Amino acid sequence: MRTKLMIDGNAVYEVEEECLRRKKQAEQKPAPAGGNRFREGNQPHRR
Repeated sequence: MRTKLMIDGNAVYEVEEECLRRKKQAEQKPAPAGGNRFREGNQPHRR
């Protein structure tokens, strides 16, 4: 398992390359045809 360190100002993130690969694959899939405006994992804003 390979990881990358990402530095953003004072914050440091450790990201797995396998996770990045899966995320890119999921983004390349076409949106579902049913009018689902939220991607999996995203929650609508609550008021």
